Amino acid sequence: EPKFWYVPSAPSQLGRLLAAVDRTLSNLAKVDTAGLTDKLGHALQSADVLLQRLSEADVKGITGNASRVLENASGTVGEIKGLVSDARDDLRKMQLDAVGQDAGKLVKNLDARLTVLMEMLSAIDVRSLNDTLAGTRDAARSLNEALEELKRYPSGFLFGGAPPPAGALQKEKK
Repeated sequence: EPKFWYVPSAPSQLGRLLAAVDRTLSNLAKVDTAGLTDKLGHALQSADVLLQRLSEADVKGITGNASRVLENASGTVGEIKGLVSDARDDLRKMQLDAVGQDAGKLVKNLDARLTVLMEMLSAIDVRSLNDTLAGTRDAARSLNEALEELKRYPSGFLFGGAPPPAGALQKEKK
């Protein structure tokens, strides 16, 4: 048996939610969107240079089929460049950095509030609270008894007991 009163605790839903948000934010922070788009742009530029070299080789004697393939590939590269540009614009519009910072502030704020709440809960005097609750139960029980008495004998409850007999009547009985 413990020497002092304590409030048992278990991981709360709020704590688990904060942990999940924290993990998500740390995963978002690890994503290097700028580096990823730069690498994709570099790969597309390399492909464009390769296509230009192949196109120059076509002038030197490669068949007409290769030229058509290169034209199609060049058009495809142009479309891919457009898609990459759109993706970059969309990523900029998403403002993931700002979202991550705001979410980080939210987690810190929730963590601070949770700390304050835990301090408030630890400051509660359990014995005093139990005494207060017991007193409240007794008062409620007394109130219930008074209400029952009022229901059974409304006039007696409101006006008291029966009035004493008149003095003249008492003398005759003697």
